[in-house]
Amino acid sequence: MSSGVVVRDDVVTPVAPPSRLAVMVRVVAALVVVAAFAHWFTQPVERSMGDLLRGLEAGEVTRVVLGPAADEGMVGGFAQRVEWEVPGRDGYATYEVSTVPGERVDEDAVIVQAVADSPGAVVLERRAEYFMGPSGIRWSPFAIVHLVMLFVLIGGPQPRWATKWAWFWLSFLPLGWAVFLLLEPVPVWRRTMSHPPERRFTGGWAWITAVIAQSGFAQMIEGWYDSVPWN
Repeated sequence: MSSGVVVRDDVVTPVAPPSRLAVMVRVVAALVVVAAFAHWFTQPVERSMGDLLRGLEAGEVTRVVLGPAADEGMVGGFAQRVEWEVPGRDGYATYEVSTVPGERVDEDAVIVQAVADSPGAVVLERRAEYFMGPSGIRWSPFAIVHLVMLFVLIGGPQPRWATKWAWFWLSFLPLGWAVFLLLEPVPVWRRTMSHPPERRFTGGWAWITAVIAQSGFAQMIEGWYDSVPWN
């Protein structure tokens, strides 16, 4: 790992450009990756109660969905999910209500008051039943694409630009799989015979690169950090 590359001994063998069919398949697959990423990017992201209250104070929130109000005379506590709509990615959080003497908490009332005080027009809705969010295993299109591409990487031929371990780590960066599909084993735009690169990017250095780049992507893409394995 000292140099971060693997010296190739097969670079003397020229590589044929991809066929038109192969190019079409790879480009379509890359577009599927982009579409799956776009779908993920439109999903609500987990935030805090503070984010909701600040958004309401700033007039950025346009819709709030709460759970059912606590029954009158109820003694006990519970947590529920609140969802809200804002420009960009919508958010959700957990709020608490407790009527236990000495431990009274009513974040439901806090949210309702914040909605009333918001300078913007806010639609307040309540669900009919208790809801804490989807349960069990959730398979988003992005997760399915990622899993399929892992099988393609593991079962496919050795990549030419980076090792399989390198592409594994790079795949956790935004659109990493799309880049893989367009580059490996031969770039889709290549139209003449060519030699593979003398050196390949290795897994260790790819991991370091991905970790360093992750902090930047986390600032640009809200919620992206939650999708990587080192969180």
